Amino acid sequence: MVFQPCYSYDGVLWPAATLAYNSVSFFALLTIHWLSSRHNFHFWLALGAAAICMYTFGNGVLVLVAGAGLLVIQKRWKELLIWGIFTISILFVYFSDYQQYENRNNPIHNLLNHPQYIFLNFLVFLGSALNWDEEWLRPLNLNDSASVLAGGLVLATFFYLFFKTIKAWIQPNLGPQKISKSERRFTEFLFGSFIFFILTGFLLCISRVDKDQIFAHINRYRIHSVVGLLLTYCMGLRYLQSKSLLYALTLGSILGIFMLSYFHFYNIFAQYKREYITAQYNWVTSNQWFIYRDTSYWEESSKLIMDKAAKSINFRITDSPFSQVIVKEEAVSNFKIEQNKSKKMLKMMGSAPKLRPFGASEDYYIAFKNLTTSTTFLVATTYKRRSIRLVLMGENYYYPQFRKELTYRHFPTGTYQIGVAYSSNNTVELKWQPFTFEVVQESNHVY
Repeated sequence: MVFQPCYSYDGVLWPAATLAYNSVSFFALLTIHWLSSRHNFHFWLALGAAAICMYTFGNGVLVLVAGAGLLVIQKRWKELLIWGIFTISILFVYFSDYQQYENRNNPIHNLLNHPQYIFLNFLVFLGSALNWDEEWLRPLNLNDSASVLAGGLVLATFFYLFFKTIKAWIQPNLGPQKISKSERRFTEFLFGSFIFFILTGFLLCISRVDKDQIFAHINRYRIHSVVGLLLTYCMGLRYLQSKSLLYALTLGSILGIFMLSYFHFYNIFAQYKREYITAQYNWVTSNQWFIYRDTSYWEESSKLIMDKAAKSINFRITDSPFSQVIVKEEAVSNFKIEQNKSKKMLKMMGSAPKLRPFGASEDYYIAFKNLTTSTTFLVATTYKRRSIRLVLMGENYYYPQFRKELTYRHFPTGTYQIGVAYSSNNTVELKWQPFTFEVVQESNHVY
């Protein structure tokens, strides 16, 4: 459950995000797992896992630091020497003929000029699993409270474990009782894992935070926070189990957070589902894979990928998401269109009374018909979500209105007519409106 895509919901639409961030976390934990066993054969497995982790994503390099720190704590000097040679060798290969294509911010400059927001972003990063705000970059606000507190808890737990481990390393004979092998391995696993995720958050923040703004709650970072909170829970599990009331409160809080996460992220999952349905329809009907993100464009790159997939692995999308399409020339009441010709923007909104409590299979779409080429494209709409308080009082999840705002400067040249499409039970009813506009296609680049 830890590594499912919902903790990086970018992966629902952009799979590379989930593949990279989830995988680097998995191989980092796997590396520390093998090292904590102290078996000679497992050490070589840890080297292999570390190599995969390093080549999975950039912050995978930090597993080499975490592994070295764990070997020092274990006083495995021979293995530490091998680990050091391995680190130097793989870093040489990794950075051989390396070319820097993008200039990042200066970490020293950021530390000196934005220390407060680096620290706040660091806490937000560690606790971002409890942050459901989708707006960034922005100043610190109340929506960050839960993630700041959770990040502070993770950081405090790490410092406690760090000083406890260092004290036991310096004065191994002062312990009141002998620690079992399984308990020692568990503690070492937590120690090494914490180092990796703490360093990831710290280096991310000093390299990226160059303004007094919050950005470290971005969805693709959330998997790191989920793992960090899980490690913190494991660290305090023995104490919690000895306090039945506190354990029940903690477990109840975890279930409550899960429900809140589902409530907040359902809207995004449903939106991505609508995006995929429109893309599938557009591909089958016009051999174009239309995706709207920040600006509107007809994605030729996806067409190249789909054509190559058809040739190399015989993969094709041939089925429309709708079994039946009903087309009418009928004006829809309460449907409004605002056009800004200077900015080439369209703003559309209308009533959606047929939405079920959570949308279910009933959705509204905006349709565009290129009258010049007789091709039709669907675009997913958005719905404004009600608060959880109103939903618990019996209201529907969405307000009964749909809306869409987009720029048409990247549309293929032609005359377009706008329509409203309503889907239910695998059938879509498309009603063309008496509104047309002219397009002259501009560059396909997104600025």
